[in-house]
Amino acid sequence: MRTSSVFCLILGLFAATVLPVHGFIENLYCGKANCYEVLQVTKEASKDEIGKSYRQLARKNHPDRFRTAEEKKSAEERFRLIATAYETLKDDDSRADYNYMLDNPDEYYQVYYRYYRRRVSPKVDIKVVVLVCISVITAIQYFVLWSRYNQAINYLARDPKYRARAIQAAMSEGTWDVDVKKRKGRSKEEIKEEEDAAVRLILESKMDIKGGYAKPTYRDLLWVQIVYLPCTTYQFFRWYVRWGYRYIYQKLEYEEEDKIYLIRRNLKLSQTQFDALSDKDRAEIYEKELWCLENAKIRAEEERKAKEADKQARKELLRQKAEVLEAERRAAVEREREAQRLADEAAKQESEKLRKEREADSKILKKERKILRDLLKGWDYFSGDRAKQLIVMQDIERLCEALSAQELQELNQKMTSGNVNSAQSEFAKLVDALVAAEKAEAARAAEREEVEEREGRESALKQQSSEDNWSDEEHRLLIRAMTHFPVGTRDRWDVVAEFINHHVFLNALTQDAPRKKKLAKDVIAKMKNLKLTETSHEAQRMGANNKAFDKFVQKQKPVLKPEKDDSSISENFDGEFDLS
Repeated sequence: MRTSSVFCLILGLFAATVLPVHGFIENLYCGKANCYEVLQVTKEASKDEIGKSYRQLARKNHPDRFRTAEEKKSAEERFRLIATAYETLKDDDSRADYNYMLDNPDEYYQVYYRYYRRRVSPKVDIKVVVLVCISVITAIQYFVLWSRYNQAINYLARDPKYRARAIQAAMSEGTWDVDVKKRKGRSKEEIKEEEDAAVRLILESKMDIKGGYAKPTYRDLLWVQIVYLPCTTYQFFRWYVRWGYRYIYQKLEYEEEDKIYLIRRNLKLSQTQFDALSDKDRAEIYEKELWCLENAKIRAEEERKAKEADKQARKELLRQKAEVLEAERRAAVEREREAQRLADEAAKQESEKLRKEREADSKILKKERKILRDLLKGWDYFSGDRAKQLIVMQDIERLCEALSAQELQELNQKMTSGNVNSAQSEFAKLVDALVAAEKAEAARAAEREEVEEREGRESALKQQSSEDNWSDEEHRLLIRAMTHFPVGTRDRWDVVAEFINHHVFLNALTQDAPRKKKLAKDVIAKMKNLKLTETSHEAQRMGANNKAFDKFVQKQKPVLKPEKDDSSISENFDGEFDLS
């Protein structure tokens, strides 16, 4: 209010120095026009007469009654002036201020003050606003205090440490009344809810939470604090005056209540915390005279040192544990490395052993092969005929390639244990067995090829049966569509199916039974079949080409045939034969 009054006074001074002296003031009320003349009423007119005249003039000068732009603009100005005049005269206070301006045209300061006081001043009483604000703040404060307190209690009830302490304290006092017999036939959730409720009650009765999460009381509310403010102020000054007179001026001995106050202040304890102290702790406090600030500081320093020592001890213990864990980790890593090294060494030794065994087997195999070749060479390959000797030499190589070192060693022993005829029969028997095994393997390979060929034919027949729904014309249209609509076309398979159906429909207009329309899934299935068919055909073509090439190679291999002239053969094999 005071600020608005000053503001109005400044505006009045400004207007007095700038505006000319006349009865009406620009930008105030109806400006240079008289509001009564605008509404066509007298100064003594009643509210009903003013309202009736306003409605008639407003209806007459309403801008919607005119058509041209100039008439509308002029009507808007008159209508605005009529509305301003009515707003000024319909309210008794505003009309009184306007009449004061008409009766006192030279008092600019007072006129401006009265005008802007009504415009700037609040419409609601400031007392009501203050009361409502205090009430809202009190309600919010009550809700927030209880919410914080419940949050703190819930946290303590969930924390295992405080939960165990609360249950232990309740058991020691005999207040833990959760009956075990009643738990039979109940779910775990119900039992847990019951225990939580019991723990919460214990914590609410035993725990003294300080700070912003303390249990709220009615004295914490703003309204109560405002009501009790005079009494609180009186008690505050009375207590300090009494304290100064008794203990500073008279220097009397502290009373019991005052000692408790000093102890609580020095130790920073609330009344609930002090009441929860045991008799032993209270005796120690009184023994050390902790109501004296110096003694309290000494005790605080001792507690600080004890806490620091305990903290250092915990740090040392953690460091020792960390060192033990690190030593164990390093030992485990070292053991793992040693085990890996031993495993690598064992694998290396095993590999070396296998290599040596393979080399030994290779040497034995070469030795037995050389023995077989030398043995048969010494027997002229069981015949004096060069052609038969060549056949025996080929059989020797086949046996050397097919038999292992042990089998060759057994063959050599059998052949050397008897005469030449028994050796020849043993050799022939082994060659016949090798030929029979090769023929059996060839028969099995042919059978496998026949099975694969039969399966290929059956697959081709199945594909052919699945493709019976596609005519040659549709095949051609599918190939054209796949070329015309490449990969990347939006909704490609739907577009291809529509392309085929459109052309088939145009071609089938003259036919009696048009073919069924193709869908996108039919096109996709057909493309998959075509790809599989092309793959199988390509595999068949490659197999046929490989077989033809193998036959061609077999035909082109040189075959050594003996000539009729034996002297020419002897000339080719005069040198020593080394097949090792």
